[in-house]
Amino acid sequence: MTEFQCKVILQGKGKSLRIGRYLIQDCIGAGGMGEVYKAYHRKLLRVAAIKILPSRITKNSEAVKRFQREVEVAARLSHPNIVMTHDANEFRGVHYLVMEYVDGVDLANLVKNTEPMSVDKAVWCVLQTAKGLEYAHEKGVVHRDVKPNNLVLDSSGTVKILDMGIARFEEDEDDLEALTKTGFVLGTLNFMSPEQAHNTKSADARADIYSLGCTLFFLLSGKYLYNAKSPIDTILAHRSQPIPDLFEVCPTVPVELNAIYRQMVAKSVTDRYQSMTEVIAAIETCQLVNEDSTLHEHVVDPKLRKFLQIQAVGETSEYLVPLNDPPTISSTDALYETTPHLQPYKRKSRPAVFWIMPVAGVCLLIALLAFLIFRTTESVGTIVLRIDNPDSIGGVVTIDGEEKTIIKQQGVLSFEATLSDAHKVVVTKDGYETFAEELRLHSGRKKVIYVDLVRSQSKVVLLNDRQAAEWAIELGGAVLTDLASTPIREAHHIPQFFMTTGLDLRRTKANDEDLERLRGLNHLRFLDLGETKISDSGLKALHGMSALCYLDIYGTRVSNSAINRFMQAIPA
Repeated sequence: MTEFQCKVILQGKGKSLRIGRYLIQDCIGAGGMGEVYKAYHRKLLRVAAIKILPSRITKNSEAVKRFQREVEVAARLSHPNIVMTHDANEFRGVHYLVMEYVDGVDLANLVKNTEPMSVDKAVWCVLQTAKGLEYAHEKGVVHRDVKPNNLVLDSSGTVKILDMGIARFEEDEDDLEALTKTGFVLGTLNFMSPEQAHNTKSADARADIYSLGCTLFFLLSGKYLYNAKSPIDTILAHRSQPIPDLFEVCPTVPVELNAIYRQMVAKSVTDRYQSMTEVIAAIETCQLVNEDSTLHEHVVDPKLRKFLQIQAVGETSEYLVPLNDPPTISSTDALYETTPHLQPYKRKSRPAVFWIMPVAGVCLLIALLAFLIFRTTESVGTIVLRIDNPDSIGGVVTIDGEEKTIIKQQGVLSFEATLSDAHKVVVTKDGYETFAEELRLHSGRKKVIYVDLVRSQSKVVLLNDRQAAEWAIELGGAVLTDLASTPIREAHHIPQFFMTTGLDLRRTKANDEDLERLRGLNHLRFLDLGETKISDSGLKALHGMSALCYLDIYGTRVSNSAINRFMQAIPA
């Protein structure tokens, strides 16, 4: 039994460890459309990675469609350098995608925890990635989020591309247009091409080439291409700042490689390589890779191999010997890895009296796990109200027409309710819109509802472009216009005629009421609200601002439920 399984069982959620014929072993990450778990197939006796669409999103039909589109994208791709998709299904209302489990470490963590790569290793990793992307592009699929975190080096030295979740078919423009209206940029700013930051819909295979060039820079230096102070500054740097040479971070770089890199990260798409095939040809023509070396010998040196082993099985002071027997469900995570199975070296056996009790304890623990996962249905469930927004304090909670309590603080409130029947939860408060949600409890399960009261809409005086620019600068922020290539931070630099396309309000005193006044800015594409006092009410004020392509709410009081509603409010 894994540590993750124990924690889930102690939380009373043991049944959630079972997804179809898979038994969840660990949480290994989260993507844009769901969480990813390590799981064990009880019939096929193999390990897989499962991406699960969160239950709070399944209520959004558009989100489910996007998840299904991800499945379609992944199903079309079968290449040694791309994580393989095995299956997609639904279990008790839970949508999930089954993928190949990769025993390795992503290149970002590898560089951060060891050191920047040598030229030959970095080039070999980039070449493998380019071949995987070349295959995807030929299938009409653009990744749009190529970065070291999405490239995993397994224990044999093979690079595999992860997270095709935001990859989309080039011809599916209508679906992509809906995604760009989420108010969030598809991709990661430090590795994003200028045209993708401007309009995700316009990004094609050449955007992946740019991102791969940025990745090469990171692998050789451990640094991003531009060390900007804010997200907006990062976007502008990729658009207009000079391209740094590889020589500056790695003096041993050959002139030919620096030339290839500079063409990959050219600002204009017409100045770049026009396909991954051209990138591969350029690298191979320069003979930057020793083709006589095996992949394992070329990439995985002793220091790197040790790091990968630690990632897979953890450090131990015990002697380790190969284990040839097939794994069992009660064994540790290390037994399920794709590397040779390992177990502690067995010392001389002790008398039976010393091992009978431990074995009995293990059996009892397994029985407890089975009971909690497959226990019989109950007649009573629990409605849990989660209150994250302080504006909800003072709200009156009514369930099925019966007043239950008044919200006195942030946290959780629990109420028992019968199964099978439909229930309606209503929360009211003067000056706020009524919160209402209908639900039906499943056997033995808790239903968590995120309560979020927002202020009733009042008449607000909207700001025009100039007023918004002057206001942002007065707060200590910055303005991005259609005429300037850098943020404007002083009022006297504001041009006479312009359109406000971006506001950097990070760490300012901007509040929820202020955001309501921005609704008149029809050309606002970038909005940085990081580390402000913005809450759920403020985010709601941005509903319908379809021009937004970048929104940063890191460090604010915005709750997950408000983000979900924001996503659901996106016009189809």
